[in-house]
Amino acid sequence: VAEEAINRFPEIFKQHWLCAMRAKLGLRNTEDDDEALIHTLLTWMQAQRADYTNLFRSLSEQTQPLPDDAAFTQWWGAWNARLMRQPATRDEAYACMRAYNPAIIPRNHLVEAALDAAVERDDLAPTHALLAALNAPYDEHADHAYYAAPAPDGAPHYKTYCGT
Repeated sequence: VAEEAINRFPEIFKQHWLCAMRAKLGLRNTEDDDEALIHTLLTWMQAQRADYTNLFRSLSEQTQPLPDDAAFTQWWGAWNARLMRQPATRDEAYACMRAYNPAIIPRNHLVEAALDAAVERDDLAPTHALLAALNAPYDEHADHAYYAAPAPDGAPHYKTYCGT
């Protein structure tokens, strides 16, 4: 019985993953080619070393500049065609995406800076500021741009417990 349950896990996980990724892309229904569309984007993101959080958030904001790249442009066209084939309006798709794609996350370099300030200087201000920004991670705030930025070039590469 346990083996049977364990053997079903990959398919159950895949279906939940596809559901979450569809939401991140504003896809409100299911099509057979969705998995290929998602993998094409993720493969491109990996090759370009694109910031996962910021790219998905940019997709959800109609006014954000997006990459000028032939492979991305081809994916963009396929994604837009896919959006047109669903019953949800574009506004509904973008609202769904904004609900699933945070504007900011607790980035490793910011958490490390907050920890260093607290431990080395007994300064909790960076911790309080980070926590305040993270209080509403899906809301766009112009003054939170600092928290949305990836680590600067040359910053230490952090490997967390989850392997990121």
